[in-house]
Amino acid sequence: MTVVPLRHGRERDYMPRPGLSTRPALTHLMLLMTADATFARRLLREPLVTATAHPHYPVHLDAQDRATLQTICSCSQNVDEMLKNLADVIDGNPA
Repeated sequence: MTVVPLRHGRERDYMPRPGLSTRPALTHLMLLMTADATFARRLLREPLVTATAHPHYPVHLDAQDRATLQTICSCSQNVDEMLKNLADVIDGNPA
């Protein structure tokens, strides 16, 4: 999955391009983040709690996905960075 900026500078203006992924839970998170900016901001602050506590679409992460998400969130300064880093992992690049 690749994140394509639609307009520069706004965290909601990123749109994922679906493709094959070996990390479906992280792909699911990416789609939820692009659909809901509030969810994305909460995920940056509290990744594991937020991912599993989504009111309509909880995401079940395995140990590898939990570790990857923690690493991405701890290295990201904002939602834009988190989206980019998450897209890299989904595309098969290391975190």
